[in-house]
Amino acid sequence: MASKKHLVLDDDVYLKLSRRKARTKLPAKTIGNSILRSVLSRPHLPDAIGERLVKMGKVTREEYEWALEESIKEVEKVPTRISEIIDTTDRRTYTSGSWEFQELWRSPDAAIAIIECWARDAKSKPMRSHFHAENELLIVTQGRVQVQTETQTEALNAGESFSLPGGHIHSNGPLSDDARMFVITMPALPDLAPAHSE
Repeated sequence: MASKKHLVLDDDVYLKLSRRKARTKLPAKTIGNSILRSVLSRPHLPDAIGERLVKMGKVTREEYEWALEESIKEVEKVPTRISEIIDTTDRRTYTSGSWEFQELWRSPDAAIAIIECWARDAKSKPMRSHFHAENELLIVTQGRVQVQTETQTEALNAGESFSLPGGHIHSNGPLSDDARMFVITMPALPDLAPAHSE
């Protein structure tokens, strides 16, 4: 069987794996495969619950399979409206993941808008993956930010930017508790209420 390249690890996982490698003197591949085999050999909770319900006669095998398929579809559904992944605060700002943000300005014709984002905690939780028709330009002004698309993951430092064409699934999150960025959307996101406009 041909060997295929694998996962890209998050920084915290990579650090723990590196420490274990240094401690045990085992190759990272051996450690990683051992951990994954251990986790993957455990019964999966939804499967265990489903088997129990079928054995108890509470549902048929077909009903369980249908419920599982519908649940997977619901979990995998990617929001297309920004309002599906944000909450509004009493300060007229929005939150999603570890971000808090507000629209600073939008042009009178809504062709462009500027959004300011800042880390609201140290959890580095990204906003949920989503997509929309509007183009975005992310400009990091402080700290570090991770941007994830269907095909790539980038860690951006202060002074770096990332262009996201509309219609692509993406997410981003602060990697440091001092992270700040501006997002320029073209056109303005219709789901966000403008704080100011000219």
